[in-house]
Amino acid sequence: MEKDKRDMLTEQEESGQPAVDTTAEKTEEPAAEAKEKQPKLHNKRRTRIRAMSILITAAVAAVVVVLNVVVGLLEDRYPITIDLTKDDTYSLSQNSIDLIREIKKPVDITFFMNDEMLKNPSTGDEFADTVLRQMNTFAQEYRSRSGGQVNIHFVDLTESPALAKQYDVEVGLYDTLFQCGDKTRLFSIDKMYKVEQVPNYTTYQYDSSYYSLVEQTFATGILSVVADTGLSVTFLTGNGEQEDIIADMGSVYEDNGYAVQKLDFTTAADIDENCKVLLIIGPTIDFTDAQIERLTQWVNNGGMLGHHLYVTCNYLAKDMHNLYEFLETYYGVAVSDDVIYETDRGNLPITSSGYNPFLPYVKVSENELMPDATGQKMLMGYSLALDTKLAHDPDNLLIFNTDILTFNTDSTKLQRIVYGEDGQATLEEVEDVTYPIVAAALACEWNIVNNENVSTYVFVCGSYVFAMADTYGSSDNQALVLDPINTMCGNEISVSVQSQQMNTEALNFTVKTANILGLGVLTIGLP
Repeated sequence: MEKDKRDMLTEQEESGQPAVDTTAEKTEEPAAEAKEKQPKLHNKRRTRIRAMSILITAAVAAVVVVLNVVVGLLEDRYPITIDLTKDDTYSLSQNSIDLIREIKKPVDITFFMNDEMLKNPSTGDEFADTVLRQMNTFAQEYRSRSGGQVNIHFVDLTESPALAKQYDVEVGLYDTLFQCGDKTRLFSIDKMYKVEQVPNYTTYQYDSSYYSLVEQTFATGILSVVADTGLSVTFLTGNGEQEDIIADMGSVYEDNGYAVQKLDFTTAADIDENCKVLLIIGPTIDFTDAQIERLTQWVNNGGMLGHHLYVTCNYLAKDMHNLYEFLETYYGVAVSDDVIYETDRGNLPITSSGYNPFLPYVKVSENELMPDATGQKMLMGYSLALDTKLAHDPDNLLIFNTDILTFNTDSTKLQRIVYGEDGQATLEEVEDVTYPIVAAALACEWNIVNNENVSTYVFVCGSYVFAMADTYGSSDNQALVLDPINTMCGNEISVSVQSQQMNTEALNFTVKTANILGLGVLTIGLP
């Protein structure tokens, strides 16, 4: 074969034709075709990759859309919140969570503003933005935790002012309405916060203290519309009672769904038959014999019991013989003329005027009237000492006494009020002091009526000052105002949520946290 090839090449050369290597031609032709086909293969591969990328992108986009819809639905029904603030600014307290679990009726919360105002506030004021965000977060929490009992609505009155006319109460822009059936409670935006100007004795200027009332107001709004309509209390007046304290306490009871009434006991007016509790707050004029007789008959309730008394004393009252004799004779609680004061500064609050020895702290002892308040700190101002005669009387099986607020250390002293001929009061040191010193006590009378145990409670406190509204922030005094009434009336749920103070550090932390979360979403979440 090789020889034939050489002969062919020789003939071509002799004829003057260039020699052609046919083998080379055959091998070069497939290479040329490969060069022509190679771009086509690359184009097909690139087309397939582009198509696959489009499909993957479309699939990812579809998944993202579906996830957004699912997450949106879940967030709408079960909102997920992450509170990274230093003071749990956007977290409900356990008291609110307990209250939510007690909601058995449908409640509507209506905000008369655009929803974006609450979800993404931008007022330019850190405190205002924080309060608005709290309103949105807490409302969502109430809805998600209530098992569908709480519903949220937004009504923008700037776009549709005529919608305000469809409500039974007069509503305005930025108001919040709580509604359950035909019961409503309306709050303006200024009820969601409090700003106080506090004197700074170092700089001789005023410092601003910021308080959020959102959680407290929400709890009040919900409870006041879902509470049973039969709850009722009556304040007795006409004997020099403390009207300002009555107003403060009455607000607390109304917030908890009670019907609050005042009755001038110097007249012959009848006591409301629905009333279970009479309150006597710091009287300065003694009760007459006729008043004591009426009081005795009402508490006795024809032998059926179930009527209760809540009495606070006034250390400035000169002669309360009839009232105090009634408490001691029938219920074993004796009120003295001795004022409690404290020598240990560790048991005193710091006030603008320094340490006041007649404004001591005291803890609640275990008792059936306020079981949940056991161990809590109370602020007892200008309190008379009490003596419980039936606390350890084994012969009295139907009436017994319990000491509720007691001072147990010898740092607590007594000073006796002595009135001179001119009527001026002076204080004399009491030498022999028996401990514990009692500042509040309970008398419980019980009997079996219609085969059921029925009780009458008589609560006596040596002071009315504890009930002043400005004492709530520094102690647990609101429990002393509310818990005994709830026990007497059989009310198991109450508003015990406190205001939340926000200092500059906390507000700055809130804003910083929001910025960090936003930056994290942009730099990590979106890619």
